[in-house]
Amino acid sequence: MVNLIIASRLLLDHNAGGSCQERTSVAPLGFLLACLIALAIDFRNMDRGSVGGESFEILVQHLTRTPPHRNVTSTEPPALTLCIRPQQLAAVSCYHPSHRFRSFPNMVLELPTEVVDVLVSYVDDRHTLCSCSLTCRRWLPASRFQLFRNLSIPNRTSYDILVRLRDAPHISRSFANVYSLQLWEDQERPWLYLVPLIFARRLEHVRLLTLLRFRWHEFPLHPSFFTIGVSLTSITSLTLVGGTFYTFAEFRRLVCAFGHLTELIVERVAWRNPPMYSRCAYHAMLPRLQLLWLNSGCENTVTALVNWLLCTPSSGSVRDLQLGNYGTQSVDDMRAAQRLTAVLGAVLENYEFSLQACAIGDMVDLAHNTSLRTLHVRNVDLNSCEFLMLLLGRRVYPASLVHLSFDLYIAARESLGPLAASWAQVDKILTREAFSSLQMVTIWLRQVPPASPIGSLVNDVEGWMLALKSRCLLHVKPWWNLRN
Repeated sequence: MVNLIIASRLLLDHNAGGSCQERTSVAPLGFLLACLIALAIDFRNMDRGSVGGESFEILVQHLTRTPPHRNVTSTEPPALTLCIRPQQLAAVSCYHPSHRFRSFPNMVLELPTEVVDVLVSYVDDRHTLCSCSLTCRRWLPASRFQLFRNLSIPNRTSYDILVRLRDAPHISRSFANVYSLQLWEDQERPWLYLVPLIFARRLEHVRLLTLLRFRWHEFPLHPSFFTIGVSLTSITSLTLVGGTFYTFAEFRRLVCAFGHLTELIVERVAWRNPPMYSRCAYHAMLPRLQLLWLNSGCENTVTALVNWLLCTPSSGSVRDLQLGNYGTQSVDDMRAAQRLTAVLGAVLENYEFSLQACAIGDMVDLAHNTSLRTLHVRNVDLNSCEFLMLLLGRRVYPASLVHLSFDLYIAARESLGPLAASWAQVDKILTREAFSSLQMVTIWLRQVPPASPIGSLVNDVEGWMLALKSRCLLHVKPWWNLRN
């Protein structure tokens, strides 16, 4: 009954946007769809053990008995991003002959295919999607389509299983539905270099590629891996997380391999050998990035990346920029960030940076970024409040700002008094007529004194900015690790 209520709520929310007459006309059908999804969830709860208990070899044998189905292919972003691992692909590739709805075929087959697609698209649990795929033939294409949108391969074993499924007659076409691909390198048995060779023609609609935990300073990249951009030409977003390159040239070569790349996200990535600063060596016609997020754990990473990007078309195309460092940010990195923002000028719309290593002479000046709409300032504490007031008062273009956000660190309760005085000055600056376009200010509490009640601290910080609160939306929120 609880599942039935939840499913009915989903259908009512989906139809809430239409007119009163439209909602009335679809009410009986909506209730029927709610009953069906509730029954599918109950079927999942009753039969999950029977499906999950089968071995992989038995599930692979079912592939040859899978009935033909309509192939659902789309290049548009998915409504839901789901994660499915290769071990579960075998389970959803077969039609289970002993399903619960065998005695009620007409109830399911009478539903239009479009209605089934919409209904299944609201399911955000992959186990429930597996149950939906085993319900009947009509539900299989939509369920498999959702399950294949986000493909995650965490190790070499999962990769070997996926290779076995690649040429299965009734599942091979589903690889065209993969929109997001996440690959973890195996330290003992490297396999990432095999992806462009084995799956190049299968993954033709992949847009988002994520590479994680690679140690390419110990295991040199195979030359064939740099053809991945030529093989997967649809990729527009590249994310690199927790890895190390042998040289900066390898990092640069990998990024330039993707001809249509517009988004680059780099998290905790470094290179063993420092780059050689040569404009001729860095000059390239690619990439032309629109989004660049860099958060590294090593010094001078920002400097190396900026020196290269200034010699590429990205120096005039980046609209969303995030430059930071999880460790100690050097003054050289701050100066490099300043050079990049100065070159971007009016192109830059969203910017995030840290005040951790700021000095009066080397602080970022954003007065020339006349189209800046969103600004996020990290590492704001008692020592950096002086630089924050200088930035907002003189070194930012206020007329275009719509959203401001800050990461606030409160080390001890004794610092609440000085912080209140500093933020009172920030309140006066932000209530000037020059900031008339400002619509929202968000303050994230990243660090609070030990044993301090979060609720009272939130009220104290809101009390520092009463004038601003009466003029625009003010949100003071604890960071996720401080929430009970």
